Amino acid sequence: MALEIITGKKSDFSFTNEHMLRGHEQEPIARRLYEEINFVDVTNGGFFDCGEYGDSPDGLIGDDGIIEIKSVTAPVHYATLERESFDPTYKWQLIGHLDCTGRNWVDFVSYCSDFPEGGQLIVNRLYRKNHEEDINQLRMRRAQFLHFIQFTKIE
Repeated sequence: MALEIITGKKSDFSFTNEHMLRGHEQEPIARRLYEEINFVDVTNGGFFDCGEYGDSPDGLIGDDGIIEIKSVTAPVHYATLERESFDPTYKWQLIGHLDCTGRNWVDFVSYCSDFPEGGQLIVNRLYRKNHEEDINQLRMRRAQFLHFIQFTKIE
């Protein structure tokens, strides 16, 4: 990302692995299950253009919510179940969703088709009001990053 900003050119390289492919395949299933369980409609997350950065959540719920879906392996899903909270690997992505979209909450959804029905979907909600300090920290770090790369020269 930094190199793209510095050079002004999109990278020719992209990365895909089996986990990403599984996520693309199973995300619509997880979304439908989430909608059925919560009696809501999830609309396309789209892209939020915030000037020098942007955000693309997996979906929007009403005027206040966001959904981020991860289709994971059984051990990862089980760890989320045991933790009774979202996977900390995704904390800053979730905080970024709250920051850029201005919405009040984000549901982290862990989906695993290998689990029995009733246990395939785990939902953990983060509220903006509980993460204002994290949002401010992200904004500060983002500003530092953008300032740093603005003055980086590649010869």
